[in-house]
Amino acid sequence: HVVRYIQRARPERGTLCKEQVERAALIMDAPITAFTAFIDIGEEDQMTELEQYLNAKGISVNIDEEDIEFEVRFRRIVEKSCAIFENQAIQLSELEGLLYCIASLFHMLQENTASLLEAVCIMITTGTNQDNARHRLKMLGLLFCQFESKDPMSLIVLKHEFQFAIDYNAGHLLNINLTTLKKWMRCWKLSVDDSRQLLKQFWEASKSTSNKSLRIDILKELLSLSSSSLTEEGTDDLATELIVLVLADSNRYVFNSILQLESVKNLQSQKIYKLLQIFVEEKLPSFIKFCETDKEYLESLGLDYSVCEHKMQILTLLSLAVGSSEIPFSLLSSELGVGVSEIEQLVIDAVRLQLLSARIDHVNQKLLVTSCVHRTFGPEQWKHIYNRLSSWKQSISALQSNIKTLQITPLSSQ
Repeated sequence: HVVRYIQRARPERGTLCKEQVERAALIMDAPITAFTAFIDIGEEDQMTELEQYLNAKGISVNIDEEDIEFEVRFRRIVEKSCAIFENQAIQLSELEGLLYCIASLFHMLQENTASLLEAVCIMITTGTNQDNARHRLKMLGLLFCQFESKDPMSLIVLKHEFQFAIDYNAGHLLNINLTTLKKWMRCWKLSVDDSRQLLKQFWEASKSTSNKSLRIDILKELLSLSSSSLTEEGTDDLATELIVLVLADSNRYVFNSILQLESVKNLQSQKIYKLLQIFVEEKLPSFIKFCETDKEYLESLGLDYSVCEHKMQILTLLSLAVGSSEIPFSLLSSELGVGVSEIEQLVIDAVRLQLLSARIDHVNQKLLVTSCVHRTFGPEQWKHIYNRLSSWKQSISALQSNIKTLQITPLSSQ
């Protein structure tokens, strides 16, 4: 068979980094310690075998030509191999074997590596349809893992992965998180504009995933890159979409960091900014008043009124709990717009979300607060922490002083 390779060995390329191994294991749904590669014949013989293989498949390649540059011969093999990938009758394992052969040869190239790698990526995506899209994306991922994470060549493959995920709504198949991507971006030493373009591509690819948290994190990173890029067309739309996403997320209740983004501040003249301000700083009555002035606005944003109302009730509860050790049911009922019987469920929801630590005193009709999350964190909150720490320091000093002055009388011997 054309493909001569063995597994778990290619010492001349060194060992794989941890991130490569982990990602490759995710792509192939199996543990991996290294990749399959040619190790037993030279590159000239490898290309000759590939050319013979293509001829055997009915793809005409002249194998008798002499004095052809390595790069020219390699490009011809890649371009001719597109017909193999376009043939839907070819087995998936055979396509993977062909990719391993070509990837092995690619590392022998000295010049024009970027354009040749682009050609390899195009070869992989040739003949893609909805039935084989998952496998083709997997192959792009395997090609990515053939390079060290700091190698600029891996960036070329990653861009093709993102574009492929966009074209075939396959973002849910990408085994990439934002933390890892940011690490790679630092290795590649991308400019702000290049980083922004890559993140925007990642954002577009993520639209087909149900992972709302990932989408929010990507948008936050994208919009916080640099104020110099805020004039770029579409930034306001991205900021608006970020606000809608965080407000719709049932697990997010602290939005102060969103409000501080320069791109979000640019929306101050718009209603969406006022809505975000209400969720950051104000209470339920302000939300109700806002909605009464334009009842269809939330619906136009794709937000559910009942979900937003429940979130505002939880946020109002947090505002009441800050700085209070006891809250009467009568005050809770008035501020939250619910009957006494519904207060307990709201408290349970806040505790479940780890926003509040409290217990209900049914006898005295009170909520006893132990601690709660602050909706905003600014100079006032830092001052509160400073005062608490200063008080704690004074208490410790007083305790140490008491211990020093304490006279311990030894027991008399019996």
